Amino acid sequence: MNLLKDESVITTSDDSRLILTTHRVRYDSGNSGDSSMTSMMLQHVSSVQLISRSYPLLILIGILLIAGGFAVGSNRYNSSGEGFLIVVGFIVGIAYFFTKQHTCIITSDGSSKIVFSTTNMKRASLLEFIDKIEEAQSKRITV
Repeated sequence: MNLLKDESVITTSDDSRLILTTHRVRYDSGNSGDSSMTSMMLQHVSSVQLISRSYPLLILIGILLIAGGFAVGSNRYNSSGEGFLIVVGFIVGIAYFFTKQHTCIITSDGSSKIVFSTTNMKRASLLEFIDKIEEAQSKRITV
């Protein structure tokens, strides 16, 4: 990335895809076979959202299946479904952790958005990043 006059890098993500400078936010989503790059000047950033989605119903269903498996197993005359229900219950419970989604959306006052997954980032780091965007934006607007 070529820096503008009087521009300096404030912070970058661990994978260097997201860069915050004193003038802009830039995200490069270069995946294999598919890429996009969005650069947004700080004075045009209008909002930053953190969105977390999970499906706690999966944990409840998993617990019910496991309990059902033990209930079937306690019946001495019919225990063929015990293992199956317990295994399916564990699989459904584990699926909860794999279906959790965390996303950050940086929106400009125009039509562009920077959308990226934050699944591997800690919430404290994300909040610190948002604070840095707001602080840099505030300094940029007052200059």
